[in-house]
Amino acid sequence: MNTTPKVSICIPTYNGEKSIADTIKSILSQTMQDFEIIISDDNSTDNTAQAVKQFNDERIHFSVAEGRGGAVANCNRALSLARGKYFKVLMQDDLLEPEHLEYAVKLLDSDPDIVMTTCSTNIIDGSGKVTMVRRHLNKDMIVDGNAYAKRSLHGRNIFGEPSVICYRREVYEKGLRYRDKYRFNFDWDFSISAVTGKKIAYISKPLASFRISDTSISGNFYKKNKRLIYEESKMLFNDHREELSLTNTDYFIFKSATLFLLMAKMVYTVISQTLAKHR
Repeated sequence: MNTTPKVSICIPTYNGEKSIADTIKSILSQTMQDFEIIISDDNSTDNTAQAVKQFNDERIHFSVAEGRGGAVANCNRALSLARGKYFKVLMQDDLLEPEHLEYAVKLLDSDPDIVMTTCSTNIIDGSGKVTMVRRHLNKDMIVDGNAYAKRSLHGRNIFGEPSVICYRREVYEKGLRYRDKYRFNFDWDFSISAVTGKKIAYISKPLASFRISDTSISGNFYKKNKRLIYEESKMLFNDHREELSLTNTDYFIFKSATLFLLMAKMVYTVISQTLAKHR
């Protein structure tokens, strides 16, 4: 038996009892079964542990942190426990389509310069109903990491949520970590640093689902922290300005697009949650 899994799926969780079982089921239903599931619990106060322990599968590793560390620290803790050749972070209320790992592994195996795969996303509500499909490219493509990172800094995180991305382990081994200077854009910052000088494989098929609901962390964060998100976005641009040779024109485009998209996301989140309540 191969003791080193092909993929480590890292789930940082906190009070995830309502959704984490469905998240785990979506992993166990993968067509590619060579994986481990690392669940790092940030000292939940609900029944998250019981929800996880109902699964009798030796590939699931559940670990509780010594104290509350917050989302960024919990992501890094989960990564520190991973052993796979490739890894991904899957949020506690998101889902994978059955072929997600199969597609990602095939692409990562095909070219050592591909350090990341990402894909289109199903946006789902609290009940799991698909409300829209988000695509950043219209077809499968291998793209230059620097060009893609620069394009993302014209206002939109086109890498996608952590749940759609799979990384090569060398990214972590070279010392890259989620930075706690960011509360919201830590995954975007990580992705930019990961792909600099490398390649990205984009899969146009939606192979993951990102949940927006009353209980989702991201959905509520948009409504309550608009100013913080805007300030973090400016910090993100400046942090990567030199390595990507960004200009003042790039900054103007980024700033304008960030304001527009922030308002659009907030309006969409409010409408989605309101409609869900009245169904």
